[in-house]
Amino acid sequence: MDTKYKLIPEISVTEKDKNWTAKVIVSEKTSARTSQNGSIRYQNLILMDPQKNKIQATLFDNHITAFEDLLLLSKTYLISNATIKLTKPEYVASVGPIHWVITGKTRVIEIQEDNNALLSSTYNFTPFDKLKEYMDVDADISIIGVAIDIKPKRLIKVRSGSQSYVQDVVLVDQSFDTILLTLWDAFVEKECVYISQHLSKKPIVIAKHLKVSSFHGLSLSTKGNSSFFIDAPFSQVTELKSWVDENIENLNQLIVEKSYFVASPAKVHIPNDNMITDIKNISGLHHMQTYFWVKAKANLQKQEQAYWYMSCSNCNKLSGADVNEVFECVFLQIARATVQLQDATSSLLATVIGPPAETFFKCSAYDLMKGTTQNENSDIVEKMRTSIEEDVLFYVKAVPKDKQEGYKYDVIFIINPSEIPGKTIYIESEEKTTTPHSASSDLVPYAPVTPTSKRVLFQEHSATSSSKKKQSGKDDNIGQSTSDEATLEESY
Repeated sequence: MDTKYKLIPEISVTEKDKNWTAKVIVSEKTSARTSQNGSIRYQNLILMDPQKNKIQATLFDNHITAFEDLLLLSKTYLISNATIKLTKPEYVASVGPIHWVITGKTRVIEIQEDNNALLSSTYNFTPFDKLKEYMDVDADISIIGVAIDIKPKRLIKVRSGSQSYVQDVVLVDQSFDTILLTLWDAFVEKECVYISQHLSKKPIVIAKHLKVSSFHGLSLSTKGNSSFFIDAPFSQVTELKSWVDENIENLNQLIVEKSYFVASPAKVHIPNDNMITDIKNISGLHHMQTYFWVKAKANLQKQEQAYWYMSCSNCNKLSGADVNEVFECVFLQIARATVQLQDATSSLLATVIGPPAETFFKCSAYDLMKGTTQNENSDIVEKMRTSIEEDVLFYVKAVPKDKQEGYKYDVIFIINPSEIPGKTIYIESEEKTTTPHSASSDLVPYAPVTPTSKRVLFQEHSATSSSKKKQSGKDDNIGQSTSDEATLEESY
């Protein structure tokens, strides 16, 4: 006789019968994480019943290890006597009105059912050519792609001062479009290790809850609640594997050329008028958004400012390198300027770094360096542009000031407003990538720039406990509480 079970909505926090049983499929499973104060480890799962109702469940500390080989993605289980908790009102939208906590008293039994078709029908993947529409907005993105390359992991320092491991994976779709996916901390320790070990087989990666960033033009990044399913037993995966087999020579050639490691043109969706923010309104929107489209004129703020500096092209870290001096890092001369953006409503000061600065000056960083170096006879200062008198589109990022109240602003893109609103254009850029890396001046205007406030690389040393801290930012909502319940409710 079949075991009687309840659907997820039929199980409430006031359930009198403590011996309830639910049949669920493990829909998502995040990597185990550590609370901000380091006192608690936890892992979130999304469980789905046969009617596609879902609920979040959480494991803590030793229970993570105890259930590691039991609660597996896409598998079906009968679960009884999980602890039912009410969710705090501020987390109901993301977690739901209730959540489960799986403990040693929870009974979990695997049943042999194939629910892969049901599970795969709940996935909604965003095509690579549509990712630009979600750049720097608060949206959860799910993708499917073929992993074809992976960069070495690196240790970085984020704005909060903590350290994090990050690693970049290159994904390709059936149109041969590539995208760089940056994984952080726990994902580096698990998913990146698996991908690296199976890279020759070109694993199929399904990732949920990603964010699309303007970093390096257009890229993807994990968030605290991201989850991965690699080589899942889904029809979409089988189809993609067949495509890989049919196009293996082209894919191998793509890997040999590594053109995806050269900064490719950023695909930018030209904003409509309703997406452009008046400068006077920006300060009142900091609590809602970080990135703004501004239509304004621009003027060089100070004529005596330095117009370039020697820097790592990946992290904008200042360097004392000479031009073409070989380093393990990629050192380039980087153009920079402080400009005043002015529209009909107000003005603001912004920093322009890298290719956008070259666009502003209408000359290269190399020419700026040679023309402003002491004892160099050049009229570059007279020839370079110091103002933009017509209205131009600026894509601006608001960055909290260090140890001060208020915000500073970085210009990410500069775009000619004559482009048709709603049209997709390519913002060209070119970046030399060799091993070892050497300094170069081959920068082309209209390119995305890595904001210096985004993250700063430093030399990797032995791993410390702080290197296991989570990704920093608004997507990192790990609670400070030492209680299981509080940590659970603050984990999203």
